[in-house]
Amino acid sequence: VTFNNIYTTNIVTDTIYRYNTGINVKTQPYTYKMDALDKCNYRTALSTTHQSIYLDATTLTQNSNIVVWTGYKGWIPGSFVYKLYRGAVYTGPYKFTAQFTDADTTFIDTHLCDSDYYYYVEAVQATTNFVSRSNIDLNHPPFYIPNFPVDLI
Repeated sequence: VTFNNIYTTNIVTDTIYRYNTGINVKTQPYTYKMDALDKCNYRTALSTTHQSIYLDATTLTQNSNIVVWTGYKGWIPGSFVYKLYRGAVYTGPYKFTAQFTDADTTFIDTHLCDSDYYYYVEAVQATTNFVSRSNIDLNHPPFYIPNFPVDLI
């Protein structure tokens, strides 16, 4: 894997960077590393490789969705969990729906209505509470409306 320098800063408190040019997190995960340059111009070794989460929501069957995501890479296995959120519109609000181990990358959402469902997942590191968030994806499952009468007994 070849890495390209995408950002440099001299502000040591700058710990968040959002690079959005030329990438599309809605189509694939991205892998990255970091290094630092000290005041004497010595560069550190590259960090551990990390990879973002790509999430995809599709139809499983009538009235149900299957949500799959690529596993987050960069933290020690067993040191983080996934938290899945679901909303009715892209802008939210989103409701916490389920929690999974770091080995799980699939969720089946059943008994759904004739509606849009938006999903995202977060990898949450247990000791530091660092978070890596996936893209948001949408699916509207085919809805089955029974066309037979209900018998009351």
